[in-house]
Amino acid sequence: MNQTDLKNLRELQKLVSDEFEGTVTKLIDDIYKRTGVLLAPITIRRFYEKAEPGKVPSPNSLDVICKYVGFEDWNAFRKRTSVATNSLYKIIEIFYDMVSKKKYFFFDAKLRETHETYASFVLKDLDYAYSFLERYKSYPIITQSLYPWYPYHDRMSQKDYVGLIKTYLATNPLEHLHLCQNSFLAYGAYCSGNWEKAGGEALVKEADKYIQSVYNDYPNSFFYYPETHYVVAKMIQAYHRGDDDEATAIAENALERNEKAQPLHVFEQVFDTPDVLISNLCNCLIWMDKIEYAIDIYKQYNHLLWKAKDPVEEMWSDFAYERDTNLCAQTVEMMHLFDSDIELLTQSRLRKHWKTEVYEEVQQNLIGLKKSNKRKEKDAYKLRLKELAQQTNFGVIENLIQLFQ
Repeated sequence: MNQTDLKNLRELQKLVSDEFEGTVTKLIDDIYKRTGVLLAPITIRRFYEKAEPGKVPSPNSLDVICKYVGFEDWNAFRKRTSVATNSLYKIIEIFYDMVSKKKYFFFDAKLRETHETYASFVLKDLDYAYSFLERYKSYPIITQSLYPWYPYHDRMSQKDYVGLIKTYLATNPLEHLHLCQNSFLAYGAYCSGNWEKAGGEALVKEADKYIQSVYNDYPNSFFYYPETHYVVAKMIQAYHRGDDDEATAIAENALERNEKAQPLHVFEQVFDTPDVLISNLCNCLIWMDKIEYAIDIYKQYNHLLWKAKDPVEEMWSDFAYERDTNLCAQTVEMMHLFDSDIELLTQSRLRKHWKTEVYEEVQQNLIGLKKSNKRKEKDAYKLRLKELAQQTNFGVIENLIQLFQ
């Protein structure tokens, strides 16, 4: 099933869930009453992607489910969503065509809100993300503000997304973007649970080619996202080689530079966001089964979460600093579960983001697993985590289950 059909399947899942609440058995009965066709329980599990990974219902079964929610068949449902999707993509392209002709940039407050909205539609449909890249590859202002700006955690361990980012890198973007994207994919390689097979070492070596240019161009600053991703990738490499001292040295050097760094001047803007390294490094260390080190770092540097100034705050109504994100709050709560001296983040506005939606679901289930004292609840959390591992290709989830159970 291609990405477009997978998106259609999930829209159909939502329609069925909106139509009916109950057990699988009762849903099968309700479908039979409306359509006269009796589906097997395994068909429903495949429909909700809770059976074998990659297995979906047959076309005939999808026809039945579509009839259940009022469509003639699967093809009729696909055409409905296809027309709406194509109309949306035409609107998106009108916007970016205007940007390309006028040579606008996305630090313009009048454009930022729209760009933030459209980015999710482009990157969630990988087939369209490829065609979008082909259409705008000669306009780096557009492509560099999309593919590197939105690291898609939920897909970072999947071959199709890795292929997309490598295709983007073939357009020869700025050197710090090579650094950023190769390093991020290296983290995805780690999370796959198979560092070698996923090409983790090669990705880090590719990132190594670009780090010196960043140091040269920004000698007194810390280039927050590219350098943060690189620090994580180099630490993974060191741990994989069994060199814990090297991993610690990499972290300590980065943390010291980050704390002392002057504000970063880039894209005609000034950024002072040392919170990026603290939040993301602690989070990745937890996924790397180094939660004690994450706790040590957080205790020493958590004050930097409140020392941040980002110009995007004035351009985008839904902007959030790291301390105001659900991802950061989950990171802190996971550390709190192992060390009660860590205070929870209790801000009223904890922003979720589409690019970490499933990643955050994994973390929420880990938190639930650690908190629960009931065997059935723990088993349910473990089952869901294993389903998410199949969905995301996060092989490392098995290790996280052991850590949090």
